[in-house]
Amino acid sequence: DNWLGTRAHIAGDDYSVADIGLFALVYRMRQMTPDIVAGLGNLDRWTAEIEARPGVQRGIASVT
Repeated sequence: DNWLGTRAHIAGDDYSVADIGLFALVYRMRQMTPDIVAGLGNLDRWTAEIEARPGVQRGIASVT
């Protein structure tokens, strides 16, 4: 959460493969163990921004 407080994405200011890979992990953690990631405002912001991307929405839809 602290890391994301100083940059827009995992590896800096640009969306990258690091965001794609870590989003899958964080998305699943939020489903399975929400208490672990609860209250992390920067992580919440980042997750919402990544999840709003059309390609990510298509990917989520394809596995649910």
